[in-house]
Amino acid sequence: NLRNELMRLWREGRIPTKAILLVTHNIEEAALMADRVVVMGHDPGCIRAILDGLPQEQRTTKNGAFESMVDLIYTIITQPDEDAADIIAARQHGQGGAPAPTAPPAGTKPAQKAYQSLPHIKIGELNGLAERVQRHGGREDLSVLGRELQLELDDLLPLVEAVELLGFGEATEGDLVLTDAGIRLAEGDELADKEIFREQVLANVDLVRQIKDQLDRDDDHEISEDQILERLETSFSPDEARRQFETAVDWARYAELFAYDGESGLLYLDDAMATSTD
Repeated sequence: NLRNELMRLWREGRIPTKAILLVTHNIEEAALMADRVVVMGHDPGCIRAILDGLPQEQRTTKNGAFESMVDLIYTIITQPDEDAADIIAARQHGQGGAPAPTAPPAGTKPAQKAYQSLPHIKIGELNGLAERVQRHGGREDLSVLGRELQLELDDLLPLVEAVELLGFGEATEGDLVLTDAGIRLAEGDELADKEIFREQVLANVDLVRQIKDQLDRDDDHEISEDQILERLETSFSPDEARRQFETAVDWARYAELFAYDGESGLLYLDDAMATSTD
């Protein structure tokens, strides 16, 4: 492709360019092509780590050093709350060497928001991921998962974030490991899955819990979506606030915590829900 051809011309000295900056969401591509890998964080954008690239002779998908580099980058990206230098130091201690990190600039730690950022995933995707990991013993390498499911990082990372946020699993040492709740989700039928999901949403998702509490307290068991969107817009742009709201509603409706009428913009408890909370 064009990118590979550009790199070939550059390496052969046939173009005067001294450096090339490539932006990619494909971790394997970064490990194959880069002399230096800058791992970015998000929300807001920040530098997590800067890694030395592999020697040319090690940049093949069947090379152990290449696999270690890919696994390390996956580990850094999927553990956003961990210091990247600590992750790399642990890898060096366990494997006797790893790409040396450069500390990110000071002051790049993302600011805390009033509300969690919910990853925009569908329930079926989350259930399917949990079932797959459980079939592999409850633990699976994230780089293998992404490759075999043909998921780009933009698709895999929100799934992993949702699994962690809801308490169904944890990303650790480059693997996704299911918790007891995640194992129960993977092994349950549809009715059991709803109950497990309901428990985990109420325990871990602040926005859904706050809406449910407000609906329980209100005499009419109704509130307007505008109230929720106004709160969310203190932490998100109007477009992202709407997406956060829709994700929260999607999860809550699946868990049968409350209902939503898109035409009127009302969140409410139906008769069965209201009876169970009165």
